Amino acid sequence: MKEDIQKELMWAFGALTVFILFLVYGELSVNEMLIPTVAFVVNWIVISYFIKNYGLDGDSTQNLENEFKWYSAMLILFVAIMTFIGISDDELELTPSLFGTLVFGFTFVWVIRSSAMKYFS
Repeated sequence: MKEDIQKELMWAFGALTVFILFLVYGELSVNEMLIPTVAFVVNWIVISYFIKNYGLDGDSTQNLENEFKWYSAMLILFVAIMTFIGISDDELELTPSLFGTLVFGFTFVWVIRSSAMKYFS
C-alpha cells in the first residue's frame, strides 16, 4: 500500500512540475500561478479518489499505476496544446482562471470516462 502511494506521489509531483513549467512558459507571474496550482492539486485528489474507487479493477496495483500514467500524460499534453494555442493566438489571454478551468474540465471528462469504463466493462 505504501509503495502505491509513493508511485502515485511520484506521478503527481512529476505532472505538477511539468504543469508549472507550462505556466511559466505561458508567462504567468508567480502570484498568478497559485490558482492553477491549487486547481491541479484538488483535481489530482479527485482523480485519485475516482481511479481508486471507480476505475478499472481498482485492486490491481499495475492498473492503478497505468491509469495515473495515462491521466498525467494526457493532462500534460492537453495543457501543452492549450498553452501553445494561447501563446500563438493574440486574442486569447492565458489567465490563471483559464488554466484552472482547463484542468477542472479535463478532470471532469476523465471522471466520466473512468466511470463509463467501469460501468460498461
